[in-house]
Amino acid sequence: MEKKKGMSVVFIIIIIIQFMAIGWLVYEKFNTKAETIVLIQKLETSKTEKDSLVTELEELYGSYQDLETNNSELNNKLSQEQEKIEELLIQLKNVKASDRYAITRYKKEIETLKNIMKSYIAQINDLNTKNQKLIAENEEIKSSYENVVDEKDDLIEKSDSLQNKVEIAAELQALNLDFIALNKREKSTNRIKKTKKFQICFTVNQNKISQKGNKTVYGRITNPSGTVLINNISAFGNVSGEFEFEGNNINYSSKANIVYDGTKQFVCLYYNNQESLPKGTYTVFIFIDGKQIESTKLTLK
Repeated sequence: MEKKKGMSVVFIIIIIIQFMAIGWLVYEKFNTKAETIVLIQKLETSKTEKDSLVTELEELYGSYQDLETNNSELNNKLSQEQEKIEELLIQLKNVKASDRYAITRYKKEIETLKNIMKSYIAQINDLNTKNQKLIAENEEIKSSYENVVDEKDDLIEKSDSLQNKVEIAAELQALNLDFIALNKREKSTNRIKKTKKFQICFTVNQNKISQKGNKTVYGRITNPSGTVLINNISAFGNVSGEFEFEGNNINYSSKANIVYDGTKQFVCLYYNNQESLPKGTYTVFIFIDGKQIESTKLTLK
């Protein structure tokens, strides 16, 4: 009897242990499931946060593009910040959403970039304000200057000679500019292979205001690619060289010296061809007194 009773106690203990084991397994299963759910939620949150940071960077890049200023130094700095944002975008897109340390670091960098942008916006606004002030001051100065000019014009009107010099342009003009190619028989041709010489003839207009005396007329011929034709062959005293135009020395193809007396004067320039020329349109520009006064074109087949 006691033996049966002892066996019953053992059996009950075994059952209790089994129930406890089953209970522990059930608890562990539910606990693991809960942890998995929490982990999934954290991953989703991290991914959402990463996507949000990417969006912020893209919007920040667009905001930098919208910033406009005439200050070249500030523009360079803005470009540098845009390059930083591009690099961060590439890095951020390659970072795992679960890397909390990296996500936090990029978040701080984005905040820094935002603050830097705010400082640039403040600088640009300050520059715009100053520019507006300068524009207003310039308008005021311009108005004052115009008043002075008006007063000066009233005084100029009292002098006929001074009034004439103001009202009448002193620049000379090239009238009836004729640009032709000549063959070896000095006849006009439109064939590039037969071209031995270029002839440029025109009439210098009458101008009583222009300064009289010795003047040099320059002819500058360019081929279809825009290259100036130059040579060292003397023809009627014409040899290629350089002359000063608007502060620079530029090439001329031919020149002629004239003595201008204020009346109309017929002038011809010649350029001897010493090279193989391409087909196409040639252009001649005429210069007198440091100014370009006329141009025309010639097409050769």
